[in-house]
Amino acid sequence: MEYTVTAKTSVFGLLRNLTTETRTFVRQEVDLAKTEISEKISAMGRNAVALAVGGFIAYAGLIVLLIGFGVLIAYAFQNSGMDQFLASFLGLLIIGVVVALIGGAFIAKALKAFSKEPLAPKRTIHTLRELKSGAPVMEKSGDSDAKEKPSSETLQAEVEGTEQRMGETLD
Repeated sequence: MEYTVTAKTSVFGLLRNLTTETRTFVRQEVDLAKTEISEKISAMGRNAVALAVGGFIAYAGLIVLLIGFGVLIAYAFQNSGMDQFLASFLGLLIIGVVVALIGGAFIAKALKAFSKEPLAPKRTIHTLRELKSGAPVMEKSGDSDAKEKPSSETLQAEVEGTEQRMGETLD
């Protein structure tokens, strides 16, 4: 990061500083938006896996349930008391219902997680609202770990710092 000193600087120097900081600000906003959307897509990917597993399990339960109904129809054609086919149906029916309920639980969990997290980049919208209003809106920021790719919280802090320096240059 490059910090500029605006004391006793010419108008052209101030304009150059403003131009440089504006470019930095726009670049940081784009980086913030990309990082935040990337984080959201990653979370949605995990939820998509849970949805796929739940769908597969529910499908397996449906197959077992249909086999149970097939055994019941076969039994209907036999006009005798309880025999091997009826016992097979009851066993397959219980297993099919249990498997279908487990799959339904996976699907419900995944759909709930999808509906909970919006795709809109919240931090980018936050900094754009600050820019529009002209007054910084303070927000709690969590601890961020040092990684190769900065988190959206780190990028947001950099954007706010650039925005503040731009305001000082304009003043």
